[in-house]
Amino acid sequence: MVREIIIGKEGNQPFQITDARVSRKHAQITIDENGDMMLEDLQSTNGTFILLKNGNYKRITQQKLTKGMTVRFGPELEFKVSDLINRYLSKEGNAPAAAEYDITPLKYLEENYNREKVIVEQKLASNGMFRMAVFSLGGIMATITGFVLTDPRYKIVAPLVTLLVAGLGFLVLIRQSNKLIRRRNMCDSNFKRNFVCPHCHMSFVGKMYANIRLVGKCPNCKSKFSGEF
Repeated sequence: MVREIIIGKEGNQPFQITDARVSRKHAQITIDENGDMMLEDLQSTNGTFILLKNGNYKRITQQKLTKGMTVRFGPELEFKVSDLINRYLSKEGNAPAAAEYDITPLKYLEENYNREKVIVEQKLASNGMFRMAVFSLGGIMATITGFVLTDPRYKIVAPLVTLLVAGLGFLVLIRQSNKLIRRRNMCDSNFKRNFVCPHCHMSFVGKMYANIRLVGKCPNCKSKFSGEF
């Protein structure tokens, strides 16, 4: 028996999709008699993607699937293929319903993310102040040096050396800032990838863990949640 799962706001997937960036009929997963699966994008507006081993997403028009893959519909809605298929089969009565999930790891993920974000932002702010100080001090020292020295040979060279040293310090601080920005971007990326429903992988970015736990279930796939408050 060939099964066709239409993913979208008007699809027959086993849960409702309300993300406005997902098309009405966004993509289709076909499961043949042998259990082989094929994913096809149905000319969606925002694309269908698979997660590669290097952590990047690749947009596809057609792709053979395995249960270990992660797929994304539009810019944010992600699913593990195994979860999606099991949920669909459960709806048909051919597989057990999804179990309750302990989402305590999301609490620690959120705490670590907020802590890391504060540290990086503080370091960036301090780095910016140091850059301004080095730039200003370099200019002041170069001016003072030019006035104090009387030997014509040093009157020009000394201020230039002072500005050069200040410029090198300024460049070092810029390099440190770039490293901090990359660290912040990686932190954001990891949080967005992992702060998701453990069953359907819908993103919870923009929501607080306490509120998610209080509701007690995923608004997308309706999986029940337990865990620490």
